[in-house]
Amino acid sequence: MISEEVQPHGVGLTDRGAVRETNEDAVFVADDLGLYLVADGIGGYADGELASAMVAQTVGRTWPVGEVSDPGAALAEAITKANARIRAAAEGSASARGDGNGDGEGSGERMGSTVVALHVGPAGATIAHVGDSRAYRFRDGALTAMTVDHSLRAQAAARGGHVGGRFGNLLTRALGIADEVEVEVRREAVRPGDAFLLCSDGLTNMVQDDRIAQILRANPSLEGACGQLLTEAIRNGGRDNVSVILVAC
Repeated sequence: MISEEVQPHGVGLTDRGAVRETNEDAVFVADDLGLYLVADGIGGYADGELASAMVAQTVGRTWPVGEVSDPGAALAEAITKANARIRAAAEGSASARGDGNGDGEGSGERMGSTVVALHVGPAGATIAHVGDSRAYRFRDGALTAMTVDHSLRAQAAARGGHVGGRFGNLLTRALGIADEVEVEVRREAVRPGDAFLLCSDGLTNMVQDDRIAQILRANPSLEGACGQLLTEAIRNGGRDNVSVILVAC
């Protein structure tokens, strides 16, 4: 449980969008734990849907009971366990199909997932992520990115370079791709009135950051803001699954 002095409240929505036949995203909202998560499955159809569900289930089920002294370490450990679970499932799936050597890659599809997770507690906000699902802070009407995508384009831009074309979206990190995964963790102080946005790239590829901020400023309720963000992404093409969590502190 989190301290009574810190009482975050979160709302999460997910939608398959306007093009995809299935929804491979997963959201997890647990106000009593101060724990929130968005996972975006990779692998297509059942594999992607299964991978993202594994992430949400594993992090939720392995979260420590009681006050957490080091949320960053707890998030990294839970996400690492999710990575191992996806790897084991992929190996079993490939073996059952008889289409590979048990490394989860024989079918030409990899079972994997991105993840962005947030914990809000007495120590402030802790954000952990792998891949291109994002976290933002909304403070005093301004939206600030709290994560940098683990993609070729974003990593090159962080070094002052550029990767163009469709290859720029290729992920440099994801769960389920390798036995070891590096989880990026960030800690931030929380002020009264702060809100945090977690989302899959189905939102950020369809709605620019300045428009997201405009929607948040115009919607005082978490439910209304979440709903309008999803509606906007789908109206703009909805080419991917869309998932949004908003957390008020």
